[in-house]
Amino acid sequence: MKSIALCILFNLLSVCVLSQKKEGEILNETTRAKIIDSLCAILKSKYVYPGKANLYISSMKANQQKGAYKGITDARMLANTLEKELRTINNDKHLRIVFDPMLEKDITEFTVSKAGADDIRKRDSVNDARQNFHLRKIEILPANIAYIDITGFARFNSMAAFQLRSMLQFIANTDAVIIDLRNNFGGDGTMMKELADYFFSRKTYTGKTYNRIEDRWSKEFWGSDKKQETGLANIPVCILTSRRTFSAAEGFAYGMQSLGRASIIGDTTRGAAHLTRSFGLGNGLVAFIPFQRYENNITGTDWEGTGVIPNLSCKEENSVIMAQQQILQQQLTKTTDDQEILKLKWLINYYASQTNTLFPDPAKFAAATGRYAEFEIAVKNGRLYFRDTNQRGSTPEPMQWIAGNLFQAGKDYQVELIPDLHADIAAISIFWSDGYHERIDRTK
Repeated sequence: MKSIALCILFNLLSVCVLSQKKEGEILNETTRAKIIDSLCAILKSKYVYPGKANLYISSMKANQQKGAYKGITDARMLANTLEKELRTINNDKHLRIVFDPMLEKDITEFTVSKAGADDIRKRDSVNDARQNFHLRKIEILPANIAYIDITGFARFNSMAAFQLRSMLQFIANTDAVIIDLRNNFGGDGTMMKELADYFFSRKTYTGKTYNRIEDRWSKEFWGSDKKQETGLANIPVCILTSRRTFSAAEGFAYGMQSLGRASIIGDTTRGAAHLTRSFGLGNGLVAFIPFQRYENNITGTDWEGTGVIPNLSCKEENSVIMAQQQILQQQLTKTTDDQEILKLKWLINYYASQTNTLFPDPAKFAAATGRYAEFEIAVKNGRLYFRDTNQRGSTPEPMQWIAGNLFQAGKDYQVELIPDLHADIAAISIFWSDGYHERIDRTK
């Protein structure tokens, strides 16, 4: 059942854009009643919470008797009206009613014909492959930190699994990983679990799922011995989230966080936890009905309605930097090599300068202006600027405050102002990213 649900859900993504341009079919009282009866029957037998399903049904039946739908002759308008009504009763973000004749046709073909189902699977797989299975970007950042951007979980098959494995093998020798799910809208739960398996050294019980259609609970485990050669089972993991992060992407973040395997950085996610299956209602209408829920082994619940709450909240544009800072701070506590400590501190200070919007009173540092061997500090428009005069054609770099008397000058220099006993700036210390540093006395 799960594979059918996931197939139809992905099929929506490939066809809904085209179908939205069509006008809704014209409905009469008979067709309208059949649609509502179909929806009520599906909710009664499939919706994940039977009690809430009864509330949905009671509301629609009451409105039907009042004639609330009588003036609705357009199928699209009826779909919008029903969805809005159900969302008012219980804001289940996965529960949707749409007008999509192409999808309804695919659902019928998938249900009654193996050939039709195979065609849909092939089409979805081709679409996923053209998007590189939603594996958008991979990069090795400073301090050997991996960054991967995943914008969806493709239908699971051997090609998708191979591509994911290739990406993760590329980062096998990194010291930490940042997984960007800020633009991930979910997808195939099996593919999501495939990703999770790489980050555990042994099979780990994560929780259980209840399937209303099958009326049974099943346990879920993450971790696979077969994947340990990638070396990712013990490295630090940061996951970036946003208000757009949805469904299976939330499931990955929630599970990794609850098991203490990852730190979540960014914004609270949308809060859609339940697995959905689509059903044709007739006349081009399709209902997406949540039928499976999750119960986490640690929290005893899921993220439905609340979303995944980050360990560290920050502005979306700063989340990559904040993740790097957190990882670097962890590395700093484990490092005993003096040179490596200086490198890590340089990077931590650099990233701090990129997010620091504060700036001290420039008058406090006016005494710093002057020459320090080949280096020059000047004031322009109330701000300090730094220049290496030995670099031909170099332009003064604005000095971004980090903390205390420490500044970032461009991408290459960190400059500390050193006062004398009279609080005049007698020297500067310059720090480079390779750990080298030098004190230079004022020369002019």
